[in-house]
Amino acid sequence: MKLTNEETQKIEQLLRDSSYAKYHKRLQIIYFRSKEKSYKEIMDLLDCNKTTVWRNLKKYKESGLEVLLQETHVTKKNKHF
Repeated sequence: MKLTNEETQKIEQLLRDSSYAKYHKRLQIIYFRSKEKSYKEIMDLLDCNKTTVWRNLKKYKESGLEVLLQETHVTKKNKHF
């Protein structure tokens, strides 16, 4: 997976920003894949499963970085009855 220099710099910047800490795993998946890490290497580095890696790469390819920086989990706080 190839990223432009601009995309790589943006991801590196976000990874240094603690206000985006809850999205760091998603960003690291994209970053490591762009550095030609295999799914297995990414899974081992980030302690996640293949589905997590695949899903985040798919989201990034289809919709870009902004989609990865959005809440996607339903929690008690944002769950509507």
